[in-house]
Amino acid sequence: MRPLAALLALALAGCAATAEEPKPAPLPPVADDAIPQALLKEINALAEAGKTRKGADLLAEKREGLPEVKLAEPAKEELRGPALYRRLRESTVIVGSRYKCKKCTNWHANAASGFVIGADGVIVTNHHVVASPDKEEMGVMDAEGRVYAVEKLLADDPVHDVAVLKIAATGLKPLPLAVERPEPGSDVAVLSHPNSKFWVFTLGNVSRIQEWVNPHGMPAGRYPVLCITASFAPGSSGGPVTDRAGNVVGIATRITPVLQAKDEHKGDAGGEYTAMIIPTAVPVEWVRALVTGGK
Repeated sequence: MRPLAALLALALAGCAATAEEPKPAPLPPVADDAIPQALLKEINALAEAGKTRKGADLLAEKREGLPEVKLAEPAKEELRGPALYRRLRESTVIVGSRYKCKKCTNWHANAASGFVIGADGVIVTNHHVVASPDKEEMGVMDAEGRVYAVEKLLADDPVHDVAVLKIAATGLKPLPLAVERPEPGSDVAVLSHPNSKFWVFTLGNVSRIQEWVNPHGMPAGRYPVLCITASFAPGSSGGPVTDRAGNVVGIATRITPVLQAKDEHKGDAGGEYTAMIIPTAVPVEWVRALVTGGK
């Protein structure tokens, strides 16, 4: 027989092994009105210090090739609910810029989405986020509210709508890239900033893989995109679409309305109505190809 002290030690060890980790403190409510003000204030300060870049200048600058990016290893453990939200939030950013409207002479801030793939300030977003004609001085806000100047456009792929930015930051937590695109029916999550509603988390699945044809005004391209049921809206462009483990499977890019003609036999007026919205995402392979040079 084992001594009583040994049995007690074993029992205590078992309790320690099965004890739940303490719950993290609740996240504060999101202040949608305060975030753009803080973003604009910091971008103005960076611009006055001569540290910011305009979207047009970033696109026009000659690029000498993307430096090697140390990508995070794909995650294997699935996360649920708040755990997945927190994991995505610590790596998702607000890609902002300032602009002047036609109604006044004041600066305003607009916001899109992006995510960290390199701890030393490497950010992925959509190409059209950088290429928008009203993009003046740009800045990136992280989940802690810190704002960084965009230093460079490291690489871009206008056809597949992918851009890789460099900001003046270190110690960021990157999201891993999935090895391949998900199949229809796979679970997905999105964290983004639709229409300046910040840190919005949605869940869904891949509804199908569509062969996408770039519309007029974009470089010619025909390639597969993910159609998903996790909703997003303008302002979500560049946000991460991930699996349940937090591996990026795509980039939230655009929404496609499904239009239905009104039924004049039922007394409806002519025209169409939106019967459905299909969110679409750029698959991860185009991100991986741009970052690794196809390796």
